[in-house]
Amino acid sequence: YSDPFWTKTQSGGLAEQLQCGARALDSRPFLLSTGRLIWHHGGVPVNHSFAESLQEVLERQQTQEVD
Repeated sequence: YSDPFWTKTQSGGLAEQLQCGARALDSRPFLLSTGRLIWHHGGVPVNHSFAESLQEVLERQQTQEVD
C-alpha cells in the first residue's frame, strides 16, 4: 500500500543533499525481484538505483577533493 499524500522523499539526489549540508542520510534499500536494488520510503518505491546514488556520492567526493 502506498499513499502519496502521507509520504515525502527528497527531490534531490544524495550528492545534492550533501551539497546542501546534509550530514546524515536515511537509506532504505529495497531489493526488487529482478535483483535490482532501489530505494523506498515506507510503502513507496523510489525508482532510482541504489548503485547510481552511491556513484553520485563518489563523483561528488572526487570533485570536492580537486577543488
